[in-house]
Amino acid sequence: MAHTVAVFVTLVFWGWLWGIAGALMAMPFLVCLKLICDNIAPLLTLSIFLSSAAEPFPLVAHSDGQAGAVK
Repeated sequence: MAHTVAVFVTLVFWGWLWGIAGALMAMPFLVCLKLICDNIAPLLTLSIFLSSAAEPFPLVAHSDGQAGAVK
């Protein structure tokens, strides 16, 4: 589930930019952004903001040396 403020801002922005088509595509765009941020360590802060979780995910080191969130 995405953060309520992020959903609202995304919906307003894409609705303003592309009208009804943008409003319909706003949530899929946000989900894609969240998935990208989940898997790229430097974007983890944005991923935590986009999450509706009460507390941030703890970071762990993966076997390939990259940091990532535990879910």
